[in-house]
Amino acid sequence: MTHAAKIFSIFEMINERKIDMHKHDDRINLQKLTYILQSAGLKFGYSFSWYVKGPYCPPLASDAFRYFESKKAENINLSPSEGQLVRNLKQSFAGVLVDPKQLELYASLLFIKDRNKLSFSGEALSNELASLKPWFTKKDALTAVERLSSSNLFPS
Repeated sequence: MTHAAKIFSIFEMINERKIDMHKHDDRINLQKLTYILQSAGLKFGYSFSWYVKGPYCPPLASDAFRYFESKKAENINLSPSEGQLVRNLKQSFAGVLVDPKQLELYASLLFIKDRNKLSFSGEALSNELASLKPWFTKKDALTAVERLSSSNLFPS
């Protein structure tokens, strides 16, 4: 089983539809969702860097396009802990994980937190986001930080 196959399967579980790599929003969602999944503990081995819409990984994009174009149908079985993590994410972040703007906000916050070794407490994280992405309000950032922190799905 490839990492792309597992990521596609999780995307489908969360979005309740298949991914279409020809759609810009689906490509954004795939990148951000994968970063969030890795931040929550799933191991795909992708390294992300900062890009216009937050964390981005060119090898993930290549793998995803290759898998999508192959039209392979792999039977994906998540481990019990992986399945539980996906269910917890879906429940804790209902509405967020299907919206490109919200995924950009949450994935960007997690990336900034990890890169700068910040915590969820205080305003440093939301201030850094505001300096990099002024189109998000400080209130948006603070609300997202609180939601990420209270979910207990991400290391503090």
